[in-house]
Amino acid sequence: MNPKQELLQELETTPITIVLQLLAFLRFLKAQKPPLDFMDFAGIAADIGNTMDDLVATSERDRQQDLNRLQES
Repeated sequence: MNPKQELLQELETTPITIVLQLLAFLRFLKAQKPPLDFMDFAGIAADIGNTMDDLVATSERDRQQDLNRLQES
C-alpha cells in the first residue's frame, strides 16, 4: 500500500474535527511548496542546451537565406 492509500485509509476512521485540521494543514503545506520542484527544473535545464542550439541554428539559417536574397537582388 502506498502512502497516499494509507492516508486515505486513516482518514476513513478519523473524526471530522481532525480531518478539518488536517485539510487546513495540507493546504498550508501545499502553499509553501514552490511551483517547480528541483527535479522538474533539472529536466527543463537539461533541455535548454538543445533548445538554444536549435534557436542558433534556425537564426543562422534565416540569416543565410536573407543574405542570399540580398545578393540575388
